[in-house]
Amino acid sequence: MKNILPIIIAVALSLLIGSFLFGKNDQNSTAIETTYDRVMRTQTIRCGYGLRPPFLYKDMGNNKLAGLGYDVTEEIGKRLSLTIEWTEELGFGTIVPSIVNGRIDMACGAYWPNSARARSINFTAPFAYENVFVYQRANDPRRFTTYNELNNSTYSFGSIDGSTPALLQKRYFPNSIAKSLPELAPSSETFEDLLNKKIDFVINPSPMASSYQKARPLSLKSVINEPLAAYPMVMFLPPNDLQLQTMINVAINEMILDGTLTELIKKNNLDQDLLQINPYK
Repeated sequence: MKNILPIIIAVALSLLIGSFLFGKNDQNSTAIETTYDRVMRTQTIRCGYGLRPPFLYKDMGNNKLAGLGYDVTEEIGKRLSLTIEWTEELGFGTIVPSIVNGRIDMACGAYWPNSARARSINFTAPFAYENVFVYQRANDPRRFTTYNELNNSTYSFGSIDGSTPALLQKRYFPNSIAKSLPELAPSSETFEDLLNKKIDFVINPSPMASSYQKARPLSLKSVINEPLAAYPMVMFLPPNDLQLQTMINVAINEMILDGTLTELIKKNNLDQDLLQINPYK
């Protein structure tokens, strides 16, 4: 009996160790598929997007997407030998949850990172920078010398729900009145509200104001000729997916270094409005 006991103990230990190892393998075999894994398996990037003329908009002639954000995204797909699928138009308040829950693989186009979004998602490397100004009606007789003068309860700002301009209004002008539009409203509607005297000011990047004024010349003017802020143009990525982020960033950096991004900015007539990241010479 004494000779059998060590054998029983050895067998029990072997079974225990085997159960641990095989159980661990079973866990690995049922691991959750990452976004990168899914992209490589399907050879497709499912893009969610929010319209931001002139960076991403629908061409009125053919109803197809166009703009710098569209061109940059398609070039990323080309360089990575991946298909770009423009899956779904989303509001700026729902883009982040759609990335987190896997409804889309990334938000394609051109957006701004901010601290609130950084709590939940990741971002690509910047491919350009935008100067952000505060705009008023061109015929508004009021004159201002500092932005602090706008932080007043008698003034109202228009924005889109969930957008960075809405956050900037709260950050820089907390005493003012916020009047926001639904998240799927076109950004041009805030300018329309401005011209119709529903609001006093709009916070927006200069390219978007320039694009609006092509249809409505001499309708806007910046409150002050100095920018309120500058923001990098990025795309949104899921959190905790380093390989996906690395893959997209390498493609963007190639475009900067070989001058492709400069050409795409010129193609979209944005070379006077954007702060470019200079290519390597």
